[in-house]
Amino acid sequence: MRILFLLVSIICLGWSYAQIPNYEFEEWTAFEIPEIKNWYSYGNVARTTDKSNGDYAMLLENIEGANASYGVIANTEISTNITEGAKYSDRPYIMRFDIKHELASGDTANVLAVFKASGQLIASVDFKVTGSSADTFVRIKFPIQWHISTPPDSLILAATSHTFNQKIYGDGYVVLDNIVFETFGNPDEQVENPDFEEWNIAPIPHPVNWYTTNLFIYDLYNYKENINAVVESSESHFGSSILLQNRKVLDNLIPGFAVSGNTLDTDFPPTFSVSEKWNYIQGYYKYQPENGDTATVAALMYNNGTLIGMGQVKMFSKVDTIKYFSIPITYFLPLSPDSASIVLSSADLEKPKGETTQLWIDKLSFSNRIAGVINSNESLKLFPNPATNYIKLVSPFRADYFIISNALGEEIKVSTKAVINLDEIPKGIYFIKAIIKNKTLTQKFIKQ
Repeated sequence: MRILFLLVSIICLGWSYAQIPNYEFEEWTAFEIPEIKNWYSYGNVARTTDKSNGDYAMLLENIEGANASYGVIANTEISTNITEGAKYSDRPYIMRFDIKHELASGDTANVLAVFKASGQLIASVDFKVTGSSADTFVRIKFPIQWHISTPPDSLILAATSHTFNQKIYGDGYVVLDNIVFETFGNPDEQVENPDFEEWNIAPIPHPVNWYTTNLFIYDLYNYKENINAVVESSESHFGSSILLQNRKVLDNLIPGFAVSGNTLDTDFPPTFSVSEKWNYIQGYYKYQPENGDTATVAALMYNNGTLIGMGQVKMFSKVDTIKYFSIPITYFLPLSPDSASIVLSSADLEKPKGETTQLWIDKLSFSNRIAGVINSNESLKLFPNPATNYIKLVSPFRADYFIISNALGEEIKVSTKAVINLDEIPKGIYFIKAIIKNKTLTQKFIKQ
């Protein structure tokens, strides 16, 4: 019977781990971002297999709304005043390209070519695209008018899904392929990668079943570099951990965050199933804050899509080694959860403060008891309870420090003393944890 009980306990413990997808952060994958060779791209630009020939073409999109945006590609860096292009010496008569498009009424796309000699304009093409090609590629051939007979020394070649500095009237797209200059049917070979077949692949690693800052920045800004806000780390309780760190991107300081699931919704809806009413979320962490940053670990519990409970802790103290933590989950409704979501962040999502703040998290799990409390005689005693001005703690072992948290798991006070002043703490129900090496003893008390 004892062996059977032990087996059941091990199975149940395994279930607690299995509840959280990739809870040890051992599984990582890479989101691959294709970046076009020999072209500069801005805004809503992407590789597409919807092409006229070959393997790929270039997709430029318009997005209407409060944050309206469009796509631009060019063979040179784009600024408010484009003065230089790529080296070019032919005098072609025709610019041709394949295009498929669906644009809102009032919107205009452009394909532009500017030929220069010694900085002077000597020929140009500005082909305007409107309406729809009815889901079909159309081959465009447009004549080039030369102002003087001098051959060019440079070429500025660009395409946009929308005219600069104009209102976007609706969502739309342009697909371009095979931009070629030709003379009497003979194409030149000076434009590099004209058929958009050559791409560099930039991998962005991220933990499986988690959505991170790295992916969010790409989705929001089409930012094609790995900012390393969330990375795999060997500094862990066992195996690997997740390291979340503040980063500066486009002059904005952002925290390293990871949320369960595959997108960021600030309402944090349920993202995975659970099968039991868990009392704690626990794991291991290390924290290196800067400038008063506060990290967050939160578990949100749902029943049929309704939030019914939460466990949350705000970490603000520096912790130099991997330590165990346990957060009580408080239920607002007398229901059992069927799903959950987890949020991890190195700092406040909206107001990070330090450029070097780092948070390590490992081996997250749900539990109905606090790890390390094996002997029922190993309990944390406190008095008076209810308390008014102070609380005195008696631990079976010498505690490293004590943490007081509220019913939501938010850290209220940290103390290394066994007698803690409560004058600054509002009335309410609190939990106090005694941290003893790799063990945590927890007790509840009331401040009146």
